[in-house]
Formats: sequence, structure tokens, C-alpha cells
Amino acid sequence: MTAVDDAKANLVQELVISKILDKHTLVASGHYVEWYVPGERVYVVAEAGSMPDGTALVVPKAELEVRENGGKYVILGAVEEETHELPSIIDKLRPFDATRKIKVRIPLPVKESQMSGNPASRPIAEGDVVIKTSDFKKFVAQRTEIPF
Repeated sequence: MTAVDDAKANLVQELVISKILDKHTLVASGHYVEWYVPGERVYVVAEAGSMPDGTALVVPKAELEVRENGGKYVILGAVEEETHELPSIIDKLRPFDATRKIKVRIPLPVKESQMSGNPASRPIAEGDVVIKTSDFKKFVAQRTEIPF
């Protein structure tokens, strides 16, 4: 492996959100579009300064899937689908083994005065960075080396 091949292997192929089509579909573009294939999982990430040791603090805003590669851009779509069941008269006629499961995140017991704010809760916007989920550690390392 040459030095150029080694550098390519360690390079994070970043894209940026260039258009928001609707609440489920985004378009991303950049120099590395050809590296993204349909079905691949990606993160839209947010940077929030750094940790006390200088490590870049990067959090995923959303996990998406590459739907299509248009050559100059990729179309990204939401991965998670929510299923909502509305109660009705039919519920009373269901067998007893028909149950609904709802996942709830239990809040952590923290002091509100120490919370710095979660950049992942900010809306996705044009210009946000997109990376492959498999490149997350490399992206943090790359951002730690390059001040932002």
C-alpha cells in the first residue's frame, strides 16, 4: 500500500446537505459522492466544541440511508419508521396476546445547570455534514487534529 492509498483509507468522505426536499428526504453533495452506495447508512453530524482533553465533541443528529446515487449528489432518506396505533372499538375485539410496545428513554438524573445543550436536537439544515456511520471514529479523530 502506498502513502496515497493509506491516506485515502483513513480519509473521511464528507458530504454536505445541499437541499432539504421534505421531512423524510435530503440531498447531499460533495467531492466524495461516488463513494456512497444505495442502502448504506450515514449520519448527519453536529459539532459542539471539544472535550476537556481537546477531543472534538461530535454527535449524530440523524441516521439516514442512501436511497440513490445520482452521480453529482446522493438522495438520503429517513431510516426509522414510527408505527402509531390509534385506539378504537377494534382494540376491544383483539385477542389478549395482541399488545403494543412503546420504547421510552428515561431521563438521566443530572443538574440542569451543568447541561451544555445537545446540538443533535437542532434541526437539520443545509450545510450540515454527512458522513458514513462506519467513519464516525475517524471523523472525530480528524476533527480533533484540525481545530474548528
